[in-house]
Amino acid sequence: MPKRYDYTGKDVQDVYDGPGGLLWEAVMSEQIHSGKDEVTDRLGPAVRRSVPGS
Repeated sequence: MPKRYDYTGKDVQDVYDGPGGLLWEAVMSEQIHSGKDEVTDRLGPAVRRSVPGS
């Protein structure tokens, strides 16, 4: 029988919307998408402009 966890998709989204999401971005950087460096070079500045305080 598969293991069941006591959290929902909203719980996960709440983590990514808060400090946990910022930590994920800091640890994983912006290299987690399939476009690699070329897309990161274009997306990185746009993402930074959209993050408050950056």
